[in-house]
Amino acid sequence: MPPNRRGTAPALEDGPAALQQALGFQPILSSESAGWSNLRLLIWRGSAERCSYAPFREVVLGIQTGGNRLGVVKDGRSVEGWSQPGLVTIVPPATPIVWDVFGEVHSCTLHLPPERFQALVDDTPCEDLMRDIRFEFALRDPFIAESASLLVHELHNPTQRGPLYADAMADAIAMHLLQHHSESHFDRIRAGKLPAAMLAKVYEHIESRVAEGTTLDELAKICDMSRSQFTRAFRASTGTSPHKYLLGRRIARATEKLLHGVPMVNIAFACGFSSQSHFTDMFRRAVGVTPAAFRRSVRPARTMGNSRPN
Repeated sequence: MPPNRRGTAPALEDGPAALQQALGFQPILSSESAGWSNLRLLIWRGSAERCSYAPFREVVLGIQTGGNRLGVVKDGRSVEGWSQPGLVTIVPPATPIVWDVFGEVHSCTLHLPPERFQALVDDTPCEDLMRDIRFEFALRDPFIAESASLLVHELHNPTQRGPLYADAMADAIAMHLLQHHSESHFDRIRAGKLPAAMLAKVYEHIESRVAEGTTLDELAKICDMSRSQFTRAFRASTGTSPHKYLLGRRIARATEKLLHGVPMVNIAFACGFSSQSHFTDMFRRAVGVTPAAFRRSVRPARTMGNSRPN
């Protein structure tokens, strides 16, 4: 970080406050009042030109929800490009940058505090963890883009379990950043937990088998563990059981399909439920309402790019 005129590093600022000051307008929607404790989400719409941000104290992910031309100046070098909906920019802490915005701002930002990263590993200061995360500009990362889309939907249509859902997503996104966008690959994690690379393989396998399902034997084999060893390590790593995690991924995928008007029976089988009634029962237990009631509560095919606050 470059020193200021007095020779000291500039103070790190809270991301939402720094963004609001630089952009000159407030977000149209924020998770501040939603009870989310481990992740903050803000949705931005407005006009801006050149924006110079104070370095953030947290990791900030910017996800485009509209298309416009952007330029960024970092370390004296300028990069410019057309940013399309769904493209992601990753800004690590203590990274001074300047943005050139050509047109309207259409984006949302996710803010992950240091504590989320410290909870994932042992014996490594969170400052070191976040320092190793790379600055990335306008990249395609389907996991981050989809996660942001689901969180935006939850913010627009809050559910009783929304804060727990946001907490789980915060951990998953933080782990994803350490695994895929960091200079270091962290296998040093809390005693009894799965190494990050191994957990990523388990996640990938589960994600590829949401419809068909998987078995505890298959998951344990990936980690070269017994069924009981794997179950304990997975629970220590994620806070839930493999079965409940798979169910959560099925509910998340079903939620996305509900937003796009897919018939109920098709959703049930595409997401691994044995019947439409089984899907309805599991969805109601997880979300608090039936799939039909959930669909009625939102506009069909709502996307992150055209969502508006109620």
